[in-house]
Amino acid sequence: GADGAYRFNSPYEFAREPVWTVLPSPDPEEVTFVSEERLGEDWGYRLQKTTRLDGNVLTVRSMLTNIGRKQFTTPWYCHHFFTGDDTPVGPGYRLDLGLSEYGLEMTGARYRQPGLGTWSGDLADYANVTMAPDGSIGISFRSSVPAGRRLKAEFLDGSSAYTLTDGSFALSAPNGVRVQARIPELQTQSRNPFIYGYNVYVERGTLSPEPMLLLYLQPDETTVWTQHLKFTREERGRRRRGDGGGLFAFL
Repeated sequence: GADGAYRFNSPYEFAREPVWTVLPSPDPEEVTFVSEERLGEDWGYRLQKTTRLDGNVLTVRSMLTNIGRKQFTTPWYCHHFFTGDDTPVGPGYRLDLGLSEYGLEMTGARYRQPGLGTWSGDLADYANVTMAPDGSIGISFRSSVPAGRRLKAEFLDGSSAYTLTDGSFALSAPNGVRVQARIPELQTQSRNPFIYGYNVYVERGTLSPEPMLLLYLQPDETTVWTQHLKFTREERGRRRRGDGGGLFAFL
């Protein structure tokens, strides 16, 4: 912005395209790739990612190192695009957010919709949003999201400084496909990374939970976080041959 402050949704220019190198892997079920970039002597990072598949469990381990002379801070999140059998988001879709410390002094789920009335619709028009006794949030869709409609809700923001959540969620589709996810380091590491926001984005073609991490590193400091995703399918009556697929993509 004009005041020099960072704007999350602003279209910043890239200094140059990052270069990724695939490293040798000891296991055919695992791949590791790394990118290292510098802007002069003050700013630089090294990002290494290892993706591993063990049966129906996918893990993505990220390791970020500050290789510059100055401290830097950056947000990180994964978009988690999800649908089942190309069925538009609507009845039969459910999302549970594991916000274990969220709302302990509340009697119901509370969230913000920053784009309401401008570019986004009202989540309450399409889904029931409830809070369990442990503070976890459930979003169950009762109406189909029409083409062109976008929804966004923020369940945590900067005012919620501490939470014991591990960034977990469970996604369920009408065809029985289910994805359970968590980031264990959010509970085992005291300060870096930590979750500062938990957003949910919805369109006709995706139901997307977005746990938002804040990473801040001193020179030569490294932080690690791991996405742990388990894919299952619940049988719901008889299906035609070939049914039961799902789409899950990272961004």
